[in-house]
Amino acid sequence: ARVAALRAGLPQSIPAKTVHRNCASGMESVTTCMTQIQIGQSDIMVAGGCESMSNIPLLFQDDMVRWLDRLSKSKSLIDRLNTFSTFRPRFLRPVSGLLQGLTDPVCDMMMGHTAEVVANDFGITRSMQDDYALASHQKATLAIETGQFSAELMPVIIPPPIHPHHRSRFGTQSKSNP
Repeated sequence: ARVAALRAGLPQSIPAKTVHRNCASGMESVTTCMTQIQIGQSDIMVAGGCESMSNIPLLFQDDMVRWLDRLSKSKSLIDRLNTFSTFRPRFLRPVSGLLQGLTDPVCDMMMGHTAEVVANDFGITRSMQDDYALASHQKATLAIETGQFSAELMPVIIPPPIHPHHRSRFGTQSKSNP
């Protein structure tokens, strides 16, 4: 959020906050902003969000973390060599942060699977879900076209990208390289 705010041209004096919630960061940022306005902490806020489910974080498994911890605590060359001798290639098997984050530890099911169970329990078909999604988009389009969201929406003009060699450390064009 800080980088996005600075690159959008907001001054350094404006605070920024990152909200992370799997599949709902954008909506969570809106409700967080709304709450801060309602309780008087802010007058104006900008909210946005994006998800990238294809750029998943890969984590080390516990064996690798413990091995790295032992290695970092090894003081002498002999200690380090002894620690290296305990390394196993299986330690390098990555753990998907996305799969871990989307798995409910109570029922040990991924979010998509729990949604399928709920849909099945309530007799909601894929066709019904698609119809609901389409109707939702149609309602949003109609509301925009009829001006119902005119107070909530404003155009955002995106400036052309600045060549990387002309950026300062905050992402804006430097004075020495116009």
